[in-house]
Amino acid sequence: MKNDMIVNRQALLEGERKTVESLWEDIERFIMPFRGEFFRDLKCEGEVNWRKRHIYDSTAIQAAQNLAASVQSNLMNPSTRWFNFMFRDKELQSEDEAREWLETCADVVYYALSESDFNKEAAESITDMVGFGTSIIIEEENDGLDFSSIPIREAYFEEDVEGGIINLYRILRWTPDQCEDFFVKGDYKRTDLPKEILEKLDTKESGTLKFDIIFCVYRRPLISKKITPPISATLRPYGSKYVMKASKLTIGVEGGYYEMPAFCPRWRTTSGSRWGHSPSVIALPDVMTLNEVVETTLEVAAKVIDPPLITTQRGIMSDVQLGRGGLTVLRDMDSLAPFNTGGRLDLGKLEIQRLQESIKESFFVNQLELKDSPAMTATEAQIRYELMQRLLGPTVGRMQSDFLGPMLSRTFNIEARAGRLPPPPQIVIDANAEYDVEYTGPAARSHKQEEIISTQRWLQSLAEYAQVDPSVLDVVDTINMPQQMGIRGGVPAIMMRSNDQIEAIRKDREQQQKDASAAMQTEQDGKAMEAMGKGQEALKVVK
Repeated sequence: MKNDMIVNRQALLEGERKTVESLWEDIERFIMPFRGEFFRDLKCEGEVNWRKRHIYDSTAIQAAQNLAASVQSNLMNPSTRWFNFMFRDKELQSEDEAREWLETCADVVYYALSESDFNKEAAESITDMVGFGTSIIIEEENDGLDFSSIPIREAYFEEDVEGGIINLYRILRWTPDQCEDFFVKGDYKRTDLPKEILEKLDTKESGTLKFDIIFCVYRRPLISKKITPPISATLRPYGSKYVMKASKLTIGVEGGYYEMPAFCPRWRTTSGSRWGHSPSVIALPDVMTLNEVVETTLEVAAKVIDPPLITTQRGIMSDVQLGRGGLTVLRDMDSLAPFNTGGRLDLGKLEIQRLQESIKESFFVNQLELKDSPAMTATEAQIRYELMQRLLGPTVGRMQSDFLGPMLSRTFNIEARAGRLPPPPQIVIDANAEYDVEYTGPAARSHKQEEIISTQRWLQSLAEYAQVDPSVLDVVDTINMPQQMGIRGGVPAIMMRSNDQIEAIRKDREQQQKDASAAMQTEQDGKAMEAMGKGQEALKVVK
């Protein structure tokens, strides 16, 4: 993509987004403070507004943070592997050698994510999604994995027909020193920097003056996605450039990616817009009203605590002294009295409580939080997870299709290109196998646990019927059921015997049973012969 096209398209997208930015500004002010002020160009540290005196109630702020934390902990908990890879071919999935190889690959991908900054940046991305409805995160390959959650105020993108990112534009505001530190490497020398940056280096402004730079990732036309690496960066399906916004000059060298490195999860899609909406959009009217009610209630409370005074026109002979030990001279002791405004603090408290509950409902606080009692049973916890699945199911599905699925696929490919995955067994190569992602986080495990519980209840019911008619147990597939319950329960393949081992054990058991039966029959035949011989001898004696 040419530089003129990059600058012009970014400017067009920036102009189209002004309407939604006014909404984001209100969300930033009242729900997501310190997430980026959209109508202020923060060029230095001194311009950051650390005092948010317009916020009088933090219910929405805490609720949004709790919802973001709940989504991350139940979908991709950092403390455990929250995904598996599964072969699409069910027969191949039952092959232990192939399944163990794929589980090893899943371990490699998981440890690569754990060693990177994925968990930290994913938390930032989910926070933006809960607040603004849309978030953008980039996965780079730089001596390992390097993730970056882009502040929504800096990011613009264009969609393909499926709603994914086809072109990404990010506004970077870097000082000359930052430009030198990032771009001057390899064959790119300091003198290759644009003149406007070069002139400001080694001056007093080199650490504070900022230039607008557009980082663009774009899909290259007429290049197939199915290519065999390694190939030159300029021939990969996706290209990247850094372009000076003012002069439209390229800074650095053109790069490339094998897959689109940017992902755009949205809480909910918005009809007619590429930008999503979130619980913050729904709760915003109540949040703004709550802040006004709390502010007014505080004013009423201040008047009750320190009420205004009333007096006659000439009732006071000196200034009113309201401090400690103050002395006020009156003409009459009844000339000065507090003024009762008639304010009702109880009404304000009731309205505050109603608005707070409404805001908590918008962020699913009451549904997602566990009860205060520590004596929660496993059934109650299971019900909580099921409720969370119903509430967050659509959002979780969008995150899996728009973010987690493509990200895991790209990470798998990165690790494979780097040679960090074990070589696949011949059976996988011959089958030209394809795999899918299976999510195993707490929410997903809860769903699978329900299948296991249902199976156990079914077996208990059959056991009761079997006391009347044992033939009902014929319906149970005792060969495959234990293995499937182990797979659904997340038991590693290495802890379960292979089909060949199971078959060998069963054949050996059958042979042992046959041998034991034959030995028993031989013993019985011997006893019978012995008894017969004794009988014949007895007959001879009688004769």
